[in-house]
Amino acid sequence: MKKKNGFLNVERLESRHVLSVAILDSGIDINHPDLIDNLWVNSREIKNNNIDDDNNGYIDDIHGWNFISNNNNVMDVYGHGTHIAGIVQGINPGVRIVAVKMISDGGAGSTSAMLRGLDYIIQLRNRGEDIDTINCSWSLGSYGSSVVRDKFVTMNDIGIVIVCAAGNNGADLDINPNYPASFKLDNMINVASVTPEYILAGSSNYGINTVQIAARGTLIYSTWPGGRYATLSGTSMAAPMVAGKISTLSGSVVERKFALLSEVIRTESLTNKVSTGGYLKESWSATPPVVNPPVTQEVISGRAGIMNINRVYGWAYSSTLMNKPMLIRVVVNNRVVALRWANVYRQDLVASLGSGNHGFDIRLNRYMFQRGWNIMRVYAINTETGSMKLLGSSSIRRWV
Repeated sequence: MKKKNGFLNVERLESRHVLSVAILDSGIDINHPDLIDNLWVNSREIKNNNIDDDNNGYIDDIHGWNFISNNNNVMDVYGHGTHIAGIVQGINPGVRIVAVKMISDGGAGSTSAMLRGLDYIIQLRNRGEDIDTINCSWSLGSYGSSVVRDKFVTMNDIGIVIVCAAGNNGADLDINPNYPASFKLDNMINVASVTPEYILAGSSNYGINTVQIAARGTLIYSTWPGGRYATLSGTSMAAPMVAGKISTLSGSVVERKFALLSEVIRTESLTNKVSTGGYLKESWSATPPVVNPPVTQEVISGRAGIMNINRVYGWAYSSTLMNKPMLIRVVVNNRVVALRWANVYRQDLVASLGSGNHGFDIRLNRYMFQRGWNIMRVYAINTETGSMKLLGSSSIRRWV
């Protein structure tokens, strides 16, 4: 098995079925050494001639399209899409990845961009491109758009499997819907997250009637923009495990889905949590090379400022992350209610409340809290090492 730059130093599946997976996300680092050989290439376009050679309405869409800026620059700045691409490639080394950028460089999603991205994939599939899977590691919240659902139905008709992250609210989706996972269509596979011990992650959504399978989603080491690597956690990381696996299977939507779900490993932790009661057999997590870190590597400093039922903000700093992103975790009564990126480190900013390095301002809503007293804790997570530090805690009361 080939290895590049020390990434994926675990045994990977040999690809048996080389088709394409479309990743609707923040783009992909198309220059990353672990991804460059796995990019889908539009053979009907002549690169950089500024002509729409294939007459599909997109000029020079060599590796996909940026529906945020409406151009062919699919480079990822935010990092989420690149991390997902590395996981898909880790499960299926021969996969071809189509970049559909619908999340901005600042991490803001656009519904209109997502809809146009879905249309783009449908168009490519209808003209004969071998795209048979899409990965959706994002959420529309509790509102289920009928327009999105209709496009998912169209994808079912043309043979595309849709893999969706269940979400990270620790909620039962049978009671509290989270879309697109809650559409419950025949061509959808919704994925919960399990820990390295294959126990349902505390932050993972679940639902015996909504979520079919779990996969490893905790502390996943994968590709990151700039030829780098990072460790992230969540159902966003679990979904591409499944997308990568199902891209190795052949047959119709029904046949591929049946083959995947019939191979799960059942465990008590997932009984009555996902419909199969089990997790993906080939879940894995690449680990970073073993090094002797400096004493200061695990230092995270900072604090949370305003902490109430509507919002929390503050700043955090890691001596090792520097200009790499830091993840902020908000926990209410031992349940994760929000995972948000802090903004990128800037040397010209003073590390002080509200304006400092890795600053964050997270909006909350009262439904994240139970009536009466609640304990809210805010943590900063070093995305390379997985180390976490408490930035602040507060007792908060919800009156109604």
